Amino acid sequence: MRISADNDQSQTGLRKKWFWAASLVAGVVSFTVVGQLTRHAFTAMRTPSPAAIDETLQKAVNELKPSLPKRIDEVTTLVDVSHAGKQMTYVYEVDTHGRQIPSNFTAIARRELCRKYAVQE
Repeated sequence: MRISADNDQSQTGLRKKWFWAASLVAGVVSFTVVGQLTRHAFTAMRTPSPAAIDETLQKAVNELKPSLPKRIDEVTTLVDVSHAGKQMTYVYEVDTHGRQIPSNFTAIARRELCRKYAVQE
């Protein structure tokens, strides 16, 4: 009877080990599957449709336009805003106080602003 009791304890211990091993594997598989499903769901939710983008940009234009012209600083005034597709366009007026603007001003401003704000030219 002693051999049978030891054998039962051995099998019970083995079953417990298999139970925990199977539980661990099931947990890892479940975590992986849920993670993949969640990632795909959130990726799909984060990608707005073109209509949603258009609606959001139009809403921004509609909110900003009534407040124009809007003084930005002592020499700059925002005079218009519009959008086309995914591109917003802001039109500023700069008061030079009678000073001459260099002929390469646009190129310099574009280069410096694009570099500063990491925007593609």
